[in-house]
Amino acid sequence: MATIISSVCDYAYGSVNAQFMIHELATGVEGKFRVLKNSIEFDEKLNKRLFAILSAKTGKTEEELMKIATYDFWMNSDEALEFGLIDAIRKPVKKNTKVLEEFVKELNKE
Repeated sequence: MATIISSVCDYAYGSVNAQFMIHELATGVEGKFRVLKNSIEFDEKLNKRLFAILSAKTGKTEEELMKIATYDFWMNSDEALEFGLIDAIRKPVKKNTKVLEEFVKELNKE
């Protein structure tokens, strides 16, 4: 779900050590036939909507995405950037940098 959440942002960062996964909708529905039938109908619509979101973000077709998502499809940040899931990779802020020192000063003022 985190991959979908990042895909609806105007601009999405991935951290250097982030991992991203795309897979088709998973469900654990059980019960009476009508409950199963209703759940399957809802899940089909939801799965299509989720892949439409990913398609809009990545520029790939829903069919392309569904094909690769038959199994868990993992990507590191570099691969996710190339794939179009994120817009930039956020490098970690090094300790004791000037920016961090200024931030701490501002916090201490309050």
